[in-house]
Amino acid sequence: AAERSGYFRSARLDENVQKITKDYETHQNASNDEEQAARLDVARSFQNFLHEVLAESSGKTGELRAASLSLLLEAPEGLLSLKDLVQPLCSMLELGLQHSPMAETGLRVLETWLTNRREELLPALPECVRSLRPYLDRGDGLSE
Repeated sequence: AAERSGYFRSARLDENVQKITKDYETHQNASNDEEQAARLDVARSFQNFLHEVLAESSGKTGELRAASLSLLLEAPEGLLSLKDLVQPLCSMLELGLQHSPMAETGLRVLETWLTNRREELLPALPECVRSLRPYLDRGDGLSE
């Protein structure tokens, strides 16, 4: 029952995040002051929600942890600092050793950061690279 409860909470979380993301993107290109204020309000609410998820994500397990990490790493850029996202990325890569879609997400996020946020990433790059070491240690076993 606890697993099912976690699954439903994860699905509900995903549904709510999709709604918030849609609102955020709708107001992203606001043209007048009222729309700009609405965009900032949505962004602030989404940012607060992401900070709550970030604070609670380390205590989550299973699918709920995976959903929390995915939410954090795939949120619109700029709502959380890269410094806040390094640990979730490392956790995502760690989980990816058992579940390849998590590894794919983590690697995609790291590639994006290397392309779009290189300067901001440089101080955290050694920690990110250490998270990739277990993949090298696995060698050919990764494709099994």
